[in-house]
Amino acid sequence: MIWIKSITATGAGVAAASLEFAQGLTVVHGASDTGKSYLLDLIDFVFGSQADIRVLPEAKEFTAVEMVCQVSESEGLETFRRRFDSKTIERVSEDSSSRSLKTRHSVSASDNISRLMLAAMGADEWVVIRNQNGDTDTVSFRDVLHLVLGDEDGVLGKAPPFSSGKFETGTKERSLVRCILNGASDPAQVKGARIKEKALSKEQRKLLDRLMGRLLGELENEPSRIEAEGMRQKLAAAVEERSAHLEPALQELDSALQSRSDVSASGAAASSRAAEISESLARFEVLNAQYQSDMERLDVVEEGALILNLHETSTCALCGQSLDVETEPTAHAEHAIHADQNDGSIADAVRRERFRIEMLTDGLRSTMRELEEELSAAQGAAQDAQLAILAATSRLAAAEGVVAPVRTEIAELSQKLASLDTTLAKYEQLDSIDEFRSEIQNIEGQQLPNLQMSPVALSEYSKEVARVLAAWSVPGASTAHIVPETLEASLEGKRRSERGKGVRAILYAAQVVAFAQLCIRKGLPHPGFVVLDSPLVTYKSPKVEKGDTELIDDEVGYAFYRYLDQEFLGQAIVFENVDPGQSVTRGTTYEFSGNDSGRWGFYKVAASGDESLGSPPK
Repeated sequence: MIWIKSITATGAGVAAASLEFAQGLTVVHGASDTGKSYLLDLIDFVFGSQADIRVLPEAKEFTAVEMVCQVSESEGLETFRRRFDSKTIERVSEDSSSRSLKTRHSVSASDNISRLMLAAMGADEWVVIRNQNGDTDTVSFRDVLHLVLGDEDGVLGKAPPFSSGKFETGTKERSLVRCILNGASDPAQVKGARIKEKALSKEQRKLLDRLMGRLLGELENEPSRIEAEGMRQKLAAAVEERSAHLEPALQELDSALQSRSDVSASGAAASSRAAEISESLARFEVLNAQYQSDMERLDVVEEGALILNLHETSTCALCGQSLDVETEPTAHAEHAIHADQNDGSIADAVRRERFRIEMLTDGLRSTMRELEEELSAAQGAAQDAQLAILAATSRLAAAEGVVAPVRTEIAELSQKLASLDTTLAKYEQLDSIDEFRSEIQNIEGQQLPNLQMSPVALSEYSKEVARVLAAWSVPGASTAHIVPETLEASLEGKRRSERGKGVRAILYAAQVVAFAQLCIRKGLPHPGFVVLDSPLVTYKSPKVEKGDTELIDDEVGYAFYRYLDQEFLGQAIVFENVDPGQSVTRGTTYEFSGNDSGRWGFYKVAASGDESLGSPPK
């Protein structure tokens, strides 16, 4: 992009008059007749205007103008110097080397300001169709300046922006806008050749028109292609970022699920083991009770032996079973032997039996203690498992609390992505239809672009104008669109040419700014700067009451400057009567007071004797 860094008027024996411009917004405001509009004339003059520069009363001793520009990053800053009476321009590079440039465009030579600037914006050697016969003209930088320099007459006049107002140049001017928005030159055509269209039935043409109309209708309330692409890129990045944020949460969720599964399994195993042990202990309690019963029986036997003197009996005194040797030859042999002996022997047998039962009881109780300890451990493990399950469940709920909203957000973003993909697919369909429409036209068999702007490009430009007007708080901005035949804006059903001066001015500015913004954002050929003279001074919002002496609507004025200061992608230079106030925070403002207070104007200094021609920018 081209950046105008400064403009300086010089003359013999006088101090130079100079003004520097910001890379973003520069506002020169103040009294009338102080040289504000004259600065636009100087810029136009350096860029090759063939008109004589007007001489202001306070500027009679100045003879030349110098403009410092950055034409390309590789070249650095360069100075373009032109004398007021000259048709050539001196180009001085940073290393002080210089060469002469002609002010007129030339197809055969590149030593002119026009070819240099066209090359910088990517439109050198372009041609555009200039009439309905298919005749073409080369594009000069003077043609392009109609798109970026808005003098007061153009801003307030009824002629469409980008137009000189001459009927004979109207087709060429509209073709240039069409080619820039398409990003390509028209093909060179044979002079005088007539446009011949391939034969298509009326029904086929109507079908194409209906298809495009339907698609454009569906896209009317959708974002422009470049907006949709930008939104899709941001959404895709958001989905990727949220997915990356979701990954550790999913890992935590899986870990919590696995942990709960593991502790549930271990708790179930512990509970099962506790149940088995409890069942065994119950059986062992029965056995222990039997042992206790046997011990009590032995106590009775031992005591009875002393009392009964152990008469012969047919039952065993120790266990109470039959001593019939014939029927029980072995079961109680030992007891029977002892039954034949004295009571001392019986006591001895009782002691041995007691010892045996005690040993069994001790072994049983030892086993039961071990089982009771194991039971306690199993029950403790089961309780710990329950606590661990509660902790894992809580952890799981926390993880789900993180995962669920992110999943919902990703689902919503994905739905928006799908909607944008549908919108972009419709734009692709429009491109295909538009390409087909272009292919059915030719000159003697050679392809010729449609003289009408592509409906897709026109739609994108209309949306950009509406977006700019909305950013400026202009009432009815949503209704704004570009009229295809004249390329002028329409607002609330009325064309720009049908509106009053104030609305014409704001619509002119919106068209110029929106065109530049769209081109810069899409990387289309454009100088990268706009210069506007008096875009606001006559605008009065319908919301301002009659009789109000302030012609500018504060809300629109503030929003106008705020947009150019904060959102505009190129360089904007604005000349106005009214102070932009606090709306400009990044850019530069100058005040031309027209009196002895501060800087009088571009040329004249303050009467106080201060020789500084430029008050510090705000």
